[in-house]
Amino acid sequence: MPVDASSSTGHRSPDAPPAGPSAGAPAQTTLARLRADAATLERVLDRLDGRAGPSNGIDLRRHARFRYRPGRISIELLRDEPPAHAVEVVTRNLSAGGVGVLLSQFVFAGQRCRLSLPLSQGGAELVRGQVVRCRYLPGPPVLHEAGIRFDTTLVPQLFIPEARSLRVLLVDEDRDNHALLECLLDRPHIEIACAANRIDAAALALARVPDLILMNLDQGGLDPLGTCRDLRRAGFLGPIVGLAVDTGEALASRCAAAGFTGYLARPLTRESLDGLLRSLTPEPLVSTLSGDARAAPLVARFVETLRDRARELALAVERGDGAAVHELARDMRASAGSYGFPTITDEAVRVQVLAADTCDSATLRAAVYDLIHLCLAARAAPASSPAFTQ
Repeated sequence: MPVDASSSTGHRSPDAPPAGPSAGAPAQTTLARLRADAATLERVLDRLDGRAGPSNGIDLRRHARFRYRPGRISIELLRDEPPAHAVEVVTRNLSAGGVGVLLSQFVFAGQRCRLSLPLSQGGAELVRGQVVRCRYLPGPPVLHEAGIRFDTTLVPQLFIPEARSLRVLLVDEDRDNHALLECLLDRPHIEIACAANRIDAAALALARVPDLILMNLDQGGLDPLGTCRDLRRAGFLGPIVGLAVDTGEALASRCAAAGFTGYLARPLTRESLDGLLRSLTPEPLVSTLSGDARAAPLVARFVETLRDRARELALAVERGDGAAVHELARDMRASAGSYGFPTITDEAVRVQVLAADTCDSATLRAAVYDLIHLCLAARAAPASSPAFTQ
């Protein structure tokens, strides 16, 4: 049975070895270090995942759970006196509400603790919580699996990029290519839609905005360059990547002029698609003022305006209005840094300079979309936010 960090019960398995005081004893003060090598621990985690069944009854999950194997994280047990010494433990999975870990000993439900969770961008987030469940895992080695519920609700995408759901739209006349892409991108967090013509592509892209559009450049009947222009003029802000057998500078120039983000050489492979997704998935851009309670609502309101500002920028560059691009970039330059987004300010300066220099349209368009992607990645909240009830 998988750990359920949302549960409020904690019972020892009847086959667990003796583990110290009874349930009414004072809170524990320290944890022993894990005494198993990395390969053994990984096998234990894989075995637990293989036995996990569908959630139902008391195991019904409040939050979606994601595999979380960042290496060992640190955990310390808390008490009224100063915290105990932190030790490294191994994580199994993570959700917005809790985390599953492997421990060297049994810990009673209700035990308070503090964890340091590695962020995908580097650094770590300190999170407090309490043990809600612990069970003995028949060994060797001697291990226990514990579920810890956080005091705050986290944003899993800041710790696990794969936690972010991804919608991909393929524009291709060949329906076999539709089926092939579904095989190559068969991931739980990826949803694929397919369009076989220009009209369907526009309808699908605007009805439920995809995170990425892939478009076959080798099909003349599809008119991929015209389709891309239509999508940009309609306000689609995300990446559009062409798929082509023959590549080179001439193709890159035509794609850039039409509004493509770039192109990917065919034939497609799992490796090339995974590399593309990694390169196009933006890390959440968190405001440097996120820890300031007084500034938080102001930053949140500013972030809410960024999508509309980004759309105005896109429409201006697509209609060739360099003066409007310059003015919009100037406004963003004046405000973004004050709300804790210096990276957006720096990119806005670059766009403003390019627009003033009347550079070629492809160069300006590429810079504008770099700025747009930063705007869409902006977040007001830190990795954790106040817990909520459901």
